[in-house]
Amino acid sequence: LAATLSPDLSGSKQALARCWRDLERQITTPVPWNERASENRTTERSQEAVAQKLRAALRLPELWEAVMTSELSAQAGPPSEGDGYIEQELLLSIGALGQVHGRLLLPAGSGAPWPAVLVLPGHEETAEEHRDARGGAELARRGLAALILDTRAYDGRGGAEHDASLALLCAGHSLLAIRVIEALSALDVLGADPRICRGRIGVLGHSGGGGVARLVGWLSPDVAALVVATQSTYSTILERYEAGVLQGDRMLTDDYDPDVAGLASAVDQFELLDLPVRVDPYDGPGEPSEQARTPPDGQHDTIGWLLRSLGGGSTPPPEAAP
Repeated sequence: LAATLSPDLSGSKQALARCWRDLERQITTPVPWNERASENRTTERSQEAVAQKLRAALRLPELWEAVMTSELSAQAGPPSEGDGYIEQELLLSIGALGQVHGRLLLPAGSGAPWPAVLVLPGHEETAEEHRDARGGAELARRGLAALILDTRAYDGRGGAEHDASLALLCAGHSLLAIRVIEALSALDVLGADPRICRGRIGVLGHSGGGGVARLVGWLSPDVAALVVATQSTYSTILERYEAGVLQGDRMLTDDYDPDVAGLASAVDQFELLDLPVRVDPYDGPGEPSEQARTPPDGQHDTIGWLLRSLGGGSTPPPEAAP
């Protein structure tokens, strides 16, 4: 895909070259963030103003035109019964981006159309692992449909994520923008499903998925609630591992985009968003941080908060009730 994209040699490619030139300093000091954060904090005072800058920074109009060589489609596998929910495997076909795998979990029994949550897992975490170990299945048990995406190129700080990030940046785009398009496409698929209530779809992102979820909350009018469990400067460079062994060099991550890094401060202005936002501790659901705008009713579990924000579902478990 990177080879087919029109490069922007005056923008991201030059910014990338500067970042690699000053690599050691970039690990802790993202240049675009520090130079522009104050301006973005004081001048971007509406959701549309921030969204417009994000669309330009991600080059979304050009990227949509380049990748959507065919209509978005989704192929669903046969339903299977889980522990208190129904599961289907989904294969999203997104034009030139190819196919993205996900797992759609539906509440058992009647009640459709259901409110739903698009779940974006973090690094080294599959949709199956998020379902079993990070509460994905519990969403469906308590009355929320959940589409959990498998994120491509997450290979445990190996080469795939770095190579894809570098190739796309050198073509004037970013893997971050690809992640955003995948998430926006998944929202479209959810909204088109007659079993889902289109006006009651939330987004939940953990770790690397949280950085993407933040952007989707600004960019999509279809997001009715947002939960994130990480803060991103969109300028992350990590040490690289192969088979669990440190290689002594560094890698770009999928949320690295020098142009978006300059807007990271503006992205954190959740008070401008016309939707409820909750910021969870990184390690998982629990007491919300001070940044979160949650109802002061004593129900601090994430799923309960989503149920209240999106409507529907079962009552919270006893330990979460006020």
